[in-house]
Amino acid sequence: MKNDKKNFKELVKGMAVYTSASILGPILLFGGTGWFIDKQCGTKPLWMLIFIGIAFVVTNILLFSKVKKMIGMMEKIGKEAEEKKEEKSTQGKSS
Repeated sequence: MKNDKKNFKELVKGMAVYTSASILGPILLFGGTGWFIDKQCGTKPLWMLIFIGIAFVVTNILLFSKVKKMIGMMEKIGKEAEEKKEEKSTQGKSS
């Protein structure tokens, strides 16, 4: 039981780090690139806003793909738990 709590905490920490990186990474990368282009061309907020819009799309793609993967993992864990439960109940009935 204690090991399950530790694994759950590690999973939550990992998801928090991944989520933060998926949001901040593209915003900093694309926003910084847009800011740099604006500074070089003298077109103040234009390119930064365009690149932040691109960062928003990239962030959503990263997060939605991770959520889809996590749902698959949860379904697999649920199926395994059901199989173990059924196995225990059939063993209890046969003895």
